[in-house]
Amino acid sequence: MKTYILLLALILLPSCTAVMAGSAGTALHKKFSDDAARQSMQAANYVAADYIAVQARHQIDKFTPIEIGAFKNIGDIPINDALGAAIGDQLGQRFAELGFTVGRNVEKTPGYYKRRNAILRGTYKVVRNDIKVNLLMVEEGSNKVFAQTTYDIPIKSDVRELGQLEDQSFLNMFTLPN
Repeated sequence: MKTYILLLALILLPSCTAVMAGSAGTALHKKFSDDAARQSMQAANYVAADYIAVQARHQIDKFTPIEIGAFKNIGDIPINDALGAAIGDQLGQRFAELGFTVGRNVEKTPGYYKRRNAILRGTYKVVRNDIKVNLLMVEEGSNKVFAQTTYDIPIKSDVRELGQLEDQSFLNMFTLPN
């Protein structure tokens, strides 16, 4: 009987740990994401990259090539494409710091295992005084989603320069009266 209980505990414990870590990880990401969004575009992108890396840890490893895909503006307000490129570059930079092979056109890893690239892509749009980013990591070919998150980047001077948002009149329509 003791052996049966021990065996059952060994089987169930890892799944319970994963569920608990996932819930705690989501709450922790929300707190850090909110704090980072107040700091800068780079901080918000780095927190998002860290979160995606943790979410996708069972589908990818350090040898999985990560290709930086397109980040498209889906909003009504025109923004320079340099903003989308900067989002992708900063996310790629963080994944490289974490030890992954990252690039715009990453070659497949040679060897016995036929790996597919993981593609990091997303969309963004202006929502009030922030840029809302929807970030996905998908498997090349199948488009199976490995990880996903949504986060905000504050519209501060770094974002205004990249997106050429000098004319802030469009933001006034979102400003609530005092």
